[in-house]
Amino acid sequence: PPLSDSYGCALRQFYPLERRLSSDTPLRDKYIAFMKEYIGLGHMEALGTYNDSNRVYYIPHHAVLDKFRVVFKASAPTSNGVSLNDIQRVSPTIQNSLNDILFRFRRYAIALTTDVEKMFRQVLVAPEDRDLQRILWRESPNENIKIYQLTTVTYSMACSPYNAVRALQQCAVDNSGVVADFYEAESARSAILSSFYVDDFLTTCINVEDTVTLAKNVSMILSNGCFRLRKWNSNRAAVLVKIGESSSLHECNIHLPIATVLGLRWDPVSDELLFKVSLKRISNWRHVAKRRNDW
Repeated sequence: PPLSDSYGCALRQFYPLERRLSSDTPLRDKYIAFMKEYIGLGHMEALGTYNDSNRVYYIPHHAVLDKFRVVFKASAPTSNGVSLNDIQRVSPTIQNSLNDILFRFRRYAIALTTDVEKMFRQVLVAPEDRDLQRILWRESPNENIKIYQLTTVTYSMACSPYNAVRALQQCAVDNSGVVADFYEAESARSAILSSFYVDDFLTTCINVEDTVTLAKNVSMILSNGCFRLRKWNSNRAAVLVKIGESSSLHECNIHLPIATVLGLRWDPVSDELLFKVSLKRISNWRHVAKRRNDW
């Protein structure tokens, strides 16, 4: 079924958000700063045009306080109960599985990890589809509510993971030629296609020199598509020192802290994968024998 009215639905959710922001100054300041950054980066632009056709969708938004961010809710239903996510196709996974990537992460001696900064937001949405990514916003209740449209892939949409990953892979195919050496270019292209899980990159190499070369080449290829790599980490400080000498690969941490890789904890010093477990204390615990008749 087609989308119905979403403007009214988004407006009804915006007013409670605005009241909450008015009563919480620190939260309001963070929210405004987030939106200003979105606008400043060109990821959101003002429209000022009202349109309620079935090719328009207004996305409600709200704050997530744990590691603050603004979340856009494409699962919000329109007046006929149909949401934007309901009419989108969920495409198949085109990256390797978690198990495949983690097993290969243990293959060679030198480990290397990084991730893509704001990966989804580096992928532009076609102009004709941006009306499906409209939002309502104003910094103050004293202003008129403005209509904006998000210009880049939005995280909460059903199709977004596929679109972002597909763009990353196409970037690897299209731009591997920027690396002068053919074999190094093929190695970097293959690593991008096989060692990413969404925006996280995990791989291993035989020695420090190969690792540094791969890092620089992967970064060079992806930067041509505006995918910036950050948070470099390795189990060898020498790798991070050499990466840090490059102006294009400056964001790394040579102190080797405990890191998170695909949901696991990784200690680069010992090169061990760890599990974090929280056990709940049972208040009414009683001794359990081998046999219980009342089970």
